[in-house]
Amino acid sequence: MKKIRDFLAGAACVGSGCRAFYGDWRAWKYVLLPWLLMLVTYGLFFWSVFALTGRLIGWLEEQLAALPAYLAWLSVLCQWSLWLLAGAGALLLLAFTASAFYAALGGIFFDALAEYRLRAAYGGRIEPFSWGRICRLAWSSALFGLETVLVGGAAFLLSWFFPIVGQVVLWLVFGYYLALSLMIGPANCRGMSLPELRRRARGEGAAVLGFGVTAYLLLLIPFALLIFLPCLVLGGTDLFARRLDAPPQAEDFSSSSLKA
Repeated sequence: MKKIRDFLAGAACVGSGCRAFYGDWRAWKYVLLPWLLMLVTYGLFFWSVFALTGRLIGWLEEQLAALPAYLAWLSVLCQWSLWLLAGAGALLLLAFTASAFYAALGGIFFDALAEYRLRAAYGGRIEPFSWGRICRLAWSSALFGLETVLVGGAAFLLSWFFPIVGQVVLWLVFGYYLALSLMIGPANCRGMSLPELRRRARGEGAAVLGFGVTAYLLLLIPFALLIFLPCLVLGGTDLFARRLDAPPQAEDFSSSSLKA
C-alpha cells in the first residue's frame, strides 16, 4: 500500500505543478520569451512557405498560359493543389517540430523557472553557478541525454516484439527518465550531482515513477508539451523538494504559498 500511496503522491505533483504555474502570474515571465520566439519563428516560416508558393504558382501560370481554352482547368487545378500541398506540408512540419523546438528553446528559461519555484515555495540555499560548474553540468547532462536515448531506444524496440509487456516497460522507462530530467534543474540549484540525484531517486522509486509516467502519458497528447511543459518543470521541482531534498523546507506546497 505504501508503494501505491507514493506512486499517487508522485502523480499528484503534476497537478501541483499546473496549479503553481497557472495560479502564479510571476512564473509566466520565464516562458513568455520562448513562446514569443516560437511565434516569430513559425510565423516567418509560414510566410516564407506561402510567399514561395505564390511565386511558383505565378511561374506555373506563365508556363500554362499557352494551353488551349478547354485545358484552362489544368491551371486552376495546379494552383489549388500547390496551395493545399504547401499548407499541409507546413502544418505537418509544425506538428513534428514544435514540441521539440519549444523544449530546446526554453531549456535555459526552465532552469530559471525551477530556481524561482525553489526560492519562492521552499527557500533554502541556492548554489552559485561558476563557469567550471556549468561546464561539468553540461557534460553530465549530455551523457545523461545519450543514456536516455540508448535506453529509450532499447525499450522502444522491446515494445515492438512484446506488444503488451513491452509497452508497459516503455512507459516505465520513459517515465523514469522524464522525471529525472525534470528534477535535474532543481538538483543543480541545490548543488546536488546527477549521481546523487539518481541515488536518492532510487530510494523514492514509486513516487518518481508516479510523476514520470503521468507526465509521459500527458505528453502523448498532440501539442500538450506546449501547454504543460512549464507545469511539469514546476511539478518536478515540487517532487524533488518534497521527496529528494533534505530537509523539507515547507509544509504548504500549494501555489498559494508562493511569496511575492
